[in-house]
Amino acid sequence: MRTTDAAMDAVIAGNGSTVTLLEFDLTSGTQRYCTWSYDLAYGGHTYVGAAKVAQIDEVRDVSAPQIVGRRFTLSGLDESTISLVLSERVHLRPWRMYTAALTAGYQITGTPVLEDAGVLDTLRIRFSADRKMLIEVTAETLLSMPPKALGARYTDAEQRRISSGDTGYSRVVVGQREGVWPNRYWRPS
Repeated sequence: MRTTDAAMDAVIAGNGSTVTLLEFDLTSGTQRYCTWSYDLAYGGHTYVGAAKVAQIDEVRDVSAPQIVGRRFTLSGLDESTISLVLSERVHLRPWRMYTAALTAGYQITGTPVLEDAGVLDTLRIRFSADRKMLIEVTAETLLSMPPKALGARYTDAEQRRISSGDTGYSRVVVGQREGVWPNRYWRPS
């Protein structure tokens, strides 16, 4: 269960406004953006105000309707940020999205609430109708990613600990074999 502090409780009650904070952990450092018109400072970091240039969409998988991803679209970025994004390998890099409460003076107050997190998937460059460069990043949420199986050694004793009546491993000639499930990128050759 999520808990909120007094600042967020006041916003929920209708006495204030919120802002979305985005963090992308790239190899060169963490890129921070917010859905506000101006830059905001919080926790010693500056979140670049990208309200006029950012868009956050949900991406629903047609084959599995319960899986929801995210698509982040940024435009109007400066050349150094564009160069950085194009030189980075974004696949499987972590990202986080928070909701924060704002004071009447438009400062972040309280502790931002983690709304979503996951890993970045693909980066695409395209141009809008008015010839502006758009950087579009798709991402997977942690909820849509199945947990990875841990490599484990299965022995007869281990199997009997899990299920006392199972004697299937008592006839295995080879001693200890490491049983590892293939990950989701595995394809038969």
